[in-house]
Parts: sequence; C-alpha cells; structure tokens
Amino acid sequence: NVAVTRLFDDGKYELSVNLGVMANTQNHATQYRTGTEFHADYLLGYHLNSAWAVGVTGSYYLQTDSDSGRGVGAVVDGEVATLGPAVMYTFKAGAREVSVSVKWLREIEANNHTPGDYLLVRSIMAV
Repeated sequence: NVAVTRLFDDGKYELSVNLGVMANTQNHATQYRTGTEFHADYLLGYHLNSAWAVGVTGSYYLQTDSDSGRGVGAVVDGEVATLGPAVMYTFKAGAREVSVSVKWLREIEANNHTPGDYLLVRSIMAV
C-alpha cells in the first residue's frame, strides 16, 4: 500500500492518492481463496479553514484474478469505480488533534460485483 498527499496554495487545496494490492491466501476452513485485488483511492479537497474541508473522492477496484476453491463457483474478476462527496472536520481533544471524515461513494461502474453505495465515516487521532 502506498499513499501520498500533496497540499497546494498554502494548504488550501489537497490531492491524496492511495494505491494498494491485496494478495489473498486460502481460507483453510472453506478451501476458498479470493483472487488478488488492486485498489486506487483519491481525494481532491479544498480546506475552507483550519477545521473544515470539503472535496470530491472516489475509488477504483479491480480483482486481477478469479476466486478459486471447492463448494462455490469461482467468481469472475470484479471491477468497481466510485465517485462522491467528502467532508472533514478537525478539532482538538486536549492536546491531540482529531479528524473526522464522512464520504459517500456512489458506484458509477460495477462489473461482476454486488452493486451498492458506500457511506464511510472515519476518525483519526494524532498521537
């Protein structure tokens, strides 16, 4: 997994990209293995002030090889692309900085994948 964030114009604008590969192993209880997966996540953000930021976020997911195993038919490689809004709020909790982000990801493309939208809420505390 590799993640990079770049701030522009004295921190007003943000570009974040996260790339990753998940190499799955076999589940010995079910004799099933999910295929290798690739994902790319991105955010184009605008920091309104030191506390609030808004942006456009999205992701791309690709299963690069099929599932395998007995008892369940192999799943054909899946692919999903999402796009949606993001809001982040940062505040102090004592001496620590806490950020809470909310993202709504709407699937704009889905092949061989159960369709649906995602609501992600994440909290990060600096230690």
